Amino acid sequence: MVLVRAYIAGFRWCLEKHYEYICEMDCDISHNPKDLAHLIEACEIQGADMCIGSRYVDRC
Repeated sequence: MVLVRAYIAGFRWCLEKHYEYICEMDCDISHNPKDLAHLIEACEIQGADMCIGSRYVDRC
């Protein structure tokens, strides 16, 4: 439950600061930080409102 509260606090903080993008990744090296560029590109260039990455699906 503590992790959930931390996520909510972090998202609220970002929203209050009016950040254009909010990214969340686990820190257990299960995500490649280089993939962040692909997620941001999907929003910036391709016009997506939200982008979710998963190691369980192929890239679209």
